[in-house]
Amino acid sequence: MIVHFNSLLFLATLGFGVSLLVETTSWTLRAMSTKSKQGHFNARANIYLYGGRFFALLFMMILSLIVDHEADLHHVLFFIAISVSFAAFIQLLYWNSSVFFKSMNYIIIFLLLKKMRHVHPIKNQDKIDQTLFLNSWVATSILIFGVTSPYILASIMPEIRMTIATFGQVINAIGTIILLFKVEPLLYRRMDKNDLHIHVFSYIKGRYFGLVFASSIFWILFFLIT
Repeated sequence: MIVHFNSLLFLATLGFGVSLLVETTSWTLRAMSTKSKQGHFNARANIYLYGGRFFALLFMMILSLIVDHEADLHHVLFFIAISVSFAAFIQLLYWNSSVFFKSMNYIIIFLLLKKMRHVHPIKNQDKIDQTLFLNSWVATSILIFGVTSPYILASIMPEIRMTIATFGQVINAIGTIILLFKVEPLLYRRMDKNDLHIHVFSYIKGRYFGLVFASSIFWILFFLIT
């Protein structure tokens, strides 16, 4: 039983961490675009994003499975807190470790851009776009709560789980609106100005802090009910 639990926890954590890393690095992929190849890079980024969603589905499928098998709130919060914390750690590595950053970018180039002769070099920058950073932080936090809150509430009130799923979609919609109107326009504007390779780090940093904030809330809830 412990082996079964650990296997599900590992898969859920891996799926969530990889899916969020794909979302983040899709913008690094776009930042590699030269001025004349933006359409091509956007198309590649969209393919890359769709591939990452399979990992998100893995996380959601496992959480659905444990809730349907009547896991208590304590176990559900543990799964979510571990998964979000791991995702935050991976984002921190990508933002702060040059080795991990270069390795991930090499993999992206090899898989999606190996026939491209020129890509825009990406180097970490100290300059931070505060608006992009804060908006990314808020959008990420809300989207994480939107994805995870239905499982938490369903473990408490399983008799209305379909209503709860709709509630989660409402939270997701709010996060998506912020993303579409307050984050992505800033990123695309930088892409048009050909300096996304500098400002993409404000987005990465915001994603990291959003995940840290969300994971902190989940750990607090977890220890409060222990």
